[in-house]
Amino acid sequence: MNSAKKNNFQATIEKVDLLIHEAYEIRNLDTFQSIALCDEALFISEKTKYEKGKAEALNQKGFCHVQVADFASALGELHAALKI
Repeated sequence: MNSAKKNNFQATIEKVDLLIHEAYEIRNLDTFQSIALCDEALFISEKTKYEKGKAEALNQKGFCHVQVADFASALGELHAALKI
């Protein structure tokens, strides 16, 4: 991987990590916005094959679904996160 691609990938990882951190910070205050941030992080992680980001986004999203009593979604997301 050349230097430019490596820097671009690193910037993408940092963006995903920031989205997940922001989702974590607001998950008890604005659960649905937290879910939206997790969706964005998940989309980017899947597109770039960033497995750690994908697992963390699924974990946070699962927690949020527990918060809003959507236990079926939470179970699927948390189980998917564990598989990674």
